[in-house]
Amino acid sequence: MLHYLQISRISLGNQVLVMDNSQVDVVVENGKEKAARNTDSSKRWPTMKEITDPKGPFFPKWRMIFIVSCLFAVLLDPLFLYIPMINDDAKCMSLDRNLKIAAPVFRMVTDVFYILNIILQVYKSKKWLAFINAFRSGSCSSVLSNLRSISPSIAKTMWKSYILIDVFAVLPLPQVVILIFFSKMRGVRSLNTRKLLSFLVLVQYVPRVLRIYLSCKEPKKSSKEEIATWVKGVLNFFMYILASHVLGACWYFFAVERLTNCWQHACQNENRCVPSTFDCHDHNSLRNTTSLNDLCPVDPPNAKLFDFGIFLDILQSGILGSTDYPKKLSNCFWWGLRNLSSLGSNLQTSTNTWENLFATLISIIGLLLFLYLIGNLQMYMQTDAAILESNRHKRKVKRAVEKKGRELDLWLLKNGIPSRRKNEMMERVQQELAERRNVDVENILSILPEELQSYIKNLLPLARLKKVPLLQTMDEEVLKEISEYLEPKKFEITGREYLSRDGEPLEKMIFIVEGDLGVERRNVAGRDLLYPGDFYGAELLEWVSVSNTSFPATLPLSIDSSYVTNNDSVLFLKADDLKSVVSKFRSRFSKEITLPSNFQPEVLTSFQLTRLKTVPMFQATDEALLKAITERLKPVTYTDGMYIIKKDEPLQLMFFVLAGYVVTESYPHFVVRIGEFCGQELLDWPSTTSFPMEFPTALESARANGDVRVLALMLGLGECSQ
Repeated sequence: MLHYLQISRISLGNQVLVMDNSQVDVVVENGKEKAARNTDSSKRWPTMKEITDPKGPFFPKWRMIFIVSCLFAVLLDPLFLYIPMINDDAKCMSLDRNLKIAAPVFRMVTDVFYILNIILQVYKSKKWLAFINAFRSGSCSSVLSNLRSISPSIAKTMWKSYILIDVFAVLPLPQVVILIFFSKMRGVRSLNTRKLLSFLVLVQYVPRVLRIYLSCKEPKKSSKEEIATWVKGVLNFFMYILASHVLGACWYFFAVERLTNCWQHACQNENRCVPSTFDCHDHNSLRNTTSLNDLCPVDPPNAKLFDFGIFLDILQSGILGSTDYPKKLSNCFWWGLRNLSSLGSNLQTSTNTWENLFATLISIIGLLLFLYLIGNLQMYMQTDAAILESNRHKRKVKRAVEKKGRELDLWLLKNGIPSRRKNEMMERVQQELAERRNVDVENILSILPEELQSYIKNLLPLARLKKVPLLQTMDEEVLKEISEYLEPKKFEITGREYLSRDGEPLEKMIFIVEGDLGVERRNVAGRDLLYPGDFYGAELLEWVSVSNTSFPATLPLSIDSSYVTNNDSVLFLKADDLKSVVSKFRSRFSKEITLPSNFQPEVLTSFQLTRLKTVPMFQATDEALLKAITERLKPVTYTDGMYIIKKDEPLQLMFFVLAGYVVTESYPHFVVRIGEFCGQELLDWPSTTSFPMEFPTALESARANGDVRVLALMLGLGECSQ
């Protein structure tokens, strides 16, 4: 039987794997196993290490769960205060059966979260983890010794952490006080004890509320994000609701206590009344209800016999004996909210000390919540005003940045600075404007980094002019005048645009800012490219010399053609503008640029020294030796096409170009411009064995491209021997 081998192609990115069916089955099985492992790992329960890791995924979730459980705890705890009920007919107190079961169950559920949180906090302690590891692996003696050593650390950790707060919050004070002791206390002597126990029930609210505050504060410390305003508003509203709920429950509970206190005092003054617990389960045949009604009048009240103060309304309403929970809870909540909002100003208290303290507490809590509300409101208004001001400032900065951007574009174009550095400059401009500092584009260099300052200074018109050899010794005043006439131009064209043509008048000198300038030279195949920082048309500077008879009537003729393409940027110095500068500074141009035959020898020597010092080998040479060499520098003129140096022939001169261009016939063609030199191999000749009997051989030819004037250093064999 023949088995056909099936070939499968599996693409992985840009690669293709070719496998047979057996290999495909293996890949599929491995993929299924890996997927199964990932599924199992995602479904498994987290380890204790993962749970207690503050940076892990579980811990933030647990913190949120714990905060929610704390909120439910403080909302459900007041149910304990509604457990006592008054039977007005029998003049006795009983416990609500439903709430007696529900309140402890709710409390037990919320306490579980406190206990779990205590365990997690203890387990996070490194010392405790060390003890657990010792317990798992060591003997009893080692465990005890470890426990002794780490006990101080664990105690210190518990003191600094929130464990003690959780322990106090989880103590079963309401269950013990209300369900066991409250209704069992007999006689007048137990009144103060009952008040103390009631106080303990309320005091436990402090660690529970404090725990919510601390739990909410933890993520705020770890996160730099500001809490949203609506969250603060909800929190403030919840605090009002919670405080109203708790104070309403306290009002109910204290009313029960106040009424039973009156009954205790009435029994003490009535001969036929025996003091008891007033528990409805106790025998009450000796209880004189008529006497209690007379000595503890509620409806109508008699303040002379007994003043119930702020508890009179709830006693008259009959809520103390009602099992209608919505009615009971809503009335008590409304009383708490009403008096909390009015800061307790409408409360008509009796002379009872505890009652006045309770009313004072209502007023203080209401005032604190009001201040908290005002503070949040003020903060919200300030934040809102700050946001509005920030947005207004951002809009203002944006408009200013757009305006400065346009000004900077003009400044860059005017000064011949490439636009590619604009973004860096605009960042600093935006930063200055954002800090409310004005920016003068004309003096923008002061706010730029040193590196960018240096870069731009080298590209400013004045710096560009100083790079032109014939202007290097020119006065700065003249250069500044020339820079004022530099005209920026950016070309947005298709194809080429010629700026000058061979044989036509040269009307402008060009400085390349961005892109490149193509040059087609006479009698030279191909083209040359000039790049940013280069210049073209320096013949105009030679033209304006006093020795040039064609100035100012006839423009010099261009000896080659130049063109630009799309997005090229240049600076123009027009011939007419150069004439204006020359007419203003005529004498300075005649001294610095031209070399007329009637120049004094010392002036000529100074010019020649300047040229020699541009050669790297002569820069460290003694001044006396340079002056000796200048005596052999002679101006020479070559017509178009004449060879100055011929390849493979003896190299007998080195020259500096004064006017025109010299082209080498090597590939690519090298152009020697005005102020540059050629033939520097002659300077290496004295260090060779052929010196002085045999000249070095020229490695390339150099010929004049148009009429060229050079300053030549020419030597003969006889002179070399000298």
